Amino acid sequence: MIDDADIPRLAVHVSRCCEWDGEDICAVFLEALTDANFHTLRGQLEEHIKEYLEKENLAYQRGNVL
Repeated sequence: MIDDADIPRLAVHVSRCCEWDGEDICAVFLEALTDANFHTLRGQLEEHIKEYLEKENLAYQRGNVL
């Protein structure tokens, strides 16, 4: 199990590797859930993430930053 102190460092590493792109960070997160055999949780979260990103992109296109 990962030490609580290592979580922030791992999060920074993922963010940097993804160049601070939220969609890429979410994709890595979802893939990690799949790798850990959390398929049901991944499916539920994936739907919520897609809805959020679609809403955010639509707001951005309209000039309304969330």
